Amino acid sequence: MKALQKIWYVILGLLLAAAGVLIFLIGIRYPLGVDKLFTLTYEHYSFWFVVTLIIGVLVFLLGLWTVISLFARREKTPSQAEVSAGDQGKVSIGVPAMENIIRSSAAKISEVQDLKVKIKCLPHGVAVLLNCVLQADANVPAVTQALQNAVKQDLENMAGLTVEEVRVIVSSVAAAGTNQA
Repeated sequence: MKALQKIWYVILGLLLAAAGVLIFLIGIRYPLGVDKLFTLTYEHYSFWFVVTLIIGVLVFLLGLWTVISLFARREKTPSQAEVSAGDQGKVSIGVPAMENIIRSSAAKISEVQDLKVKIKCLPHGVAVLLNCVLQADANVPAVTQALQNAVKQDLENMAGLTVEEVRVIVSSVAAAGTNQA
């Protein structure tokens, strides 16, 4: 998230919190009715008094949550996968290196014209999403199966990774006689 967006969300959160406090104060008719808030007799509490207090508290909490959620730490998706760990230390491979291996695997299959790669590093391996464009005369089931097998085999053999999933989405089949690569 960009810095300017964060600033706007902080302002929005603070405005919501202030609005919540204002609604709450209107509900207790501040400054006249502060004692009303602390009395326990039923006749002081009308339906609208309770509704106003609840709405004020909820709007305040929403504003507070907006501000706090901006600064909460979120787990980042790992940019590398662990290949091995031994006495000498860990060996990891980065996402760009995995993408290069995948592109090399896809280049071996002539029917694949274009390829977009997404890799998700998981605790026990990787998951790969391939979005591809195939040639017009390609046998889609056979080509996608070959692509899945080549990517899985190359990542396991060359990088030593466990490949949990290789999903292939054929986004387009090129018109006959065109070359998108």
